[in-house]
Amino acid sequence: MKSSLNRSLFLILLSTLFMAFTVRGGSSLEFFLYSPGDGEIIKNNRPLISFSFGSEGVKRETLRVTLNQEDITSGCTITPGFLTYQPSQGLPEGENRIKVHFLNNRGEEKDAEWSFTVQSFNIIKSVTHDGEKELMEMEVLTVTLEGEPKCRASFDIGNLKKGIPMTEAVSGRYQGTYRVEMNDNGFNLPIIGHLISPEGNDDSLTANKKVTIDTKLFRVKILSPHQNDAVGQSFVIKGRSRPKVKIYISQGIGLNLGSESLSSNAPSTGGLQAYTDENGLFEQNMGFPLSFVNMKMTIKAVAEDKNGNKSLPDTVMVYMKKGNEENKGENGNNKNK
Repeated sequence: MKSSLNRSLFLILLSTLFMAFTVRGGSSLEFFLYSPGDGEIIKNNRPLISFSFGSEGVKRETLRVTLNQEDITSGCTITPGFLTYQPSQGLPEGENRIKVHFLNNRGEEKDAEWSFTVQSFNIIKSVTHDGEKELMEMEVLTVTLEGEPKCRASFDIGNLKKGIPMTEAVSGRYQGTYRVEMNDNGFNLPIIGHLISPEGNDDSLTANKKVTIDTKLFRVKILSPHQNDAVGQSFVIKGRSRPKVKIYISQGIGLNLGSESLSSNAPSTGGLQAYTDENGLFEQNMGFPLSFVNMKMTIKAVAEDKNGNKSLPDTVMVYMKKGNEENKGENGNNKNK
């Protein structure tokens, strides 16, 4: 395998341009091979950089390589005859300058310097997400990236979480998800998408909208039905809180009479009980006692953990749909409110 690698590197070096450097303190002229070429314009922002040390090799302890004034020596792969380096992140657009300094095996001091230009390009078209509202514990953030197909994609949530993988659902369309964990907190966090092409091009783009995550408070959230949904006489309430906690669900029933309404006492902790699963989700069957189109129901959910700590409540109001009203989604309610 080592022989195969050496042959590949030799072919890379052989395909590059020649560059002449005068030995410091001497009169001899020596030729070096390097890549990318001096003044070359490339469309790859993670190119394989290579340089040959000449016929007299290199004393490794004297070698120093800089890229845009940053010392990259420790990141180079070094052999007796040449070095290679590939940036872990995309290089900036425009000119990029490399300097190499070393002593060869004869003790002669060598200096080489050249530059190449990374041409501007964009392989990401857009980055979007569904985190428009404040996210609580166990809620899922979905990020979508549009760009060049057959690439490696990931996204960051500010400095909170980095390198979350994405999969290519259809050609050029990548999706990734993150489930909010306990102690994840951040205000106006940027969502940054990353794409690396098979050629090594690296592009990043930040979504227009930011995300806020707050898990400091113990919460419960009714996911469906939504506020003011029309539901059938029997329906299912779905929600989310922390995993493995008890959910108290109470209801207050009244009449919707236009500008006026009659209702029973406001719901309080008690009534029906449910439990969240390992993902923090729960379901509970609900229903109106009578089939009457003007009836409305106020539903309140409160979570309680094993230590008796109670969450902030969440409340929604629904009303019974008319007999000729179309089923508007799961449980007869509007999904897209």
